[in-house]
Amino acid sequence: MLAFFEAARANLVAAKIAQQDLTVAFDAIGVDYMELHPVIHRALRKEAMVRGAEAAAAQFVSFASALNEGDGTHDEKANILREIYRARADGPYPPRKSAGAAGPHIVYHRA
Repeated sequence: MLAFFEAARANLVAAKIAQQDLTVAFDAIGVDYMELHPVIHRALRKEAMVRGAEAAAAQFVSFASALNEGDGTHDEKANILREIYRARADGPYPPRKSAGAAGPHIVYHRA
């Protein structure tokens, strides 16, 4: 039982460090990390714990830039971004890759 609590504590410490690192990484690109949607927080924190805060911030910028190039209102684009990150927050990380008829793509499996 003690091992469970130690693992949970280590995970909480890692999540706190990842959140602090994300705040710094997003400040560097001019985005207030604390203003992002909670679902996006959860996914970014999960990603930062695996790949690092800079990589998570770079991926966010890539998604946001791609959405900005497309058509749609600000609200529609924000909803799409939330849905992208909802899949990343709820699924396993890193996401499993799958190759189908349309070529390789990422498949998010919900637990």
